[in-house]
Amino acid sequence: MPEDRASVKASTMEEGRKGCCSRFTLLWSSSKAIIDKTFWMLFHIGFSLFVTFITFPGVTGTTSLSFIDSRAWFDLFMVTTFNVFDTIGRYLGGTHDFSGDPHTKYPFIHAVGFGRMIFVVFGILIMVQVSIFPEDWIIITNQALFALTNGYMQTVCFIIAPMLVEAGAD
Repeated sequence: MPEDRASVKASTMEEGRKGCCSRFTLLWSSSKAIIDKTFWMLFHIGFSLFVTFITFPGVTGTTSLSFIDSRAWFDLFMVTTFNVFDTIGRYLGGTHDFSGDPHTKYPFIHAVGFGRMIFVVFGILIMVQVSIFPEDWIIITNQALFALTNGYMQTVCFIIAPMLVEAGAD
């Protein structure tokens, strides 16, 4: 009699494991399919964050403006500039009509996403004080455009990514 209970318990545990593994396999295959469809949007979100954290606030914090004497006020000015223009970029990213095939937007997204690397180059040139970049307006414009494209790029990718997955593909 104890052997029967043990064999029933063992077979029940084995069935439970199979159910667990099949659910995990189903979940993994579904998740992998969604990641495959949204890869470029996820990539550009991560790449945008990577580019942002390369230069802001570390590289921008090593520069200075002629009309601000205090280091603390300069840092506050640069952070405020970044946050204001990042917010404007996020607003602009959410105002577009994204109807139609989202795949047609890939060239634009790739251009903006990879084009943001120019701000890294400008930021480093400003940091090492290349003679053509010491003007205050260049530093502020670089910071503003860098933040604007950051907010815009991330918002657009977050809007388009769910459009790439068909309804019910969960």
